[in-house]
Amino acid sequence: MKILARLRSADSDRGLTLVEVMLSVALLTVVGGLVSTFVVATQRTTAATSTRLQNVDKGRLAMDAMAKALRVAVQPAQVQQQLGVQGSGAVASSTALTTATTTSVTFYADFGIQGNNTGPDLVTFSVTPNADGKTAKLTQSYRQPDPGSAPNWTYGCTVGTTGCVVVVRTLVPALALPAANTVFTYYDNAGNVLTPASGGLTPSQLITVDRVNFTLPVQTPNGYGIGANTVTSDVQLPNAVTGVIATPTPTAGG
Repeated sequence: MKILARLRSADSDRGLTLVEVMLSVALLTVVGGLVSTFVVATQRTTAATSTRLQNVDKGRLAMDAMAKALRVAVQPAQVQQQLGVQGSGAVASSTALTTATTTSVTFYADFGIQGNNTGPDLVTFSVTPNADGKTAKLTQSYRQPDPGSAPNWTYGCTVGTTGCVVVVRTLVPALALPAANTVFTYYDNAGNVLTPASGGLTPSQLITVDRVNFTLPVQTPNGYGIGANTVTSDVQLPNAVTGVIATPTPTAGG
């Protein structure tokens, strides 16, 4: 019995063998790797979700800005009519939309006459490629009428001169290409798609535009490899006369 007790005591004091140490290290390495992989995957998922939410928010803000402007698209002659003045020249016979392509649209918008602004603003939404060649940006610009040009408004003043108001801002810094090459789609009041030629919609097409659809494939640069989040919206042009050019009503004795 004493001999067995001594053997047991000697066996308990011998420590771990090299094989046991190596197995323990290998097991800890595997467990540590699994934990690290889980943590990294969780961080990437969280970052990707945050990026998607940011993309959607950017898209919605851009949609709101475009919808707000397009809903007050108007023929200049309609504003002249409201003011009770007789217009002449190109602006008096213009459609609400002046140019319309798949990547840009320019139109007159009646935000209301206030301060030095005497007539409708000339608004442009346009998509232009970024330097990376993979994305494009969506910008909004608007011009107030040239000082002293009412009621036959012009919009050619030089930026920086007195009274010349031109504002440009970026709505979405990155739209995914090539999807961003077809942002704007135009419809007439029968729901037919109006297909722009190489130079955009023709004058006979511009006057029939009743509704504009815009689709934004919002992409965040270095967005953890996730794809673009696409947001889309339709906007009716409630104030733009469809099919005819409005005729200003001259003042009494005019």
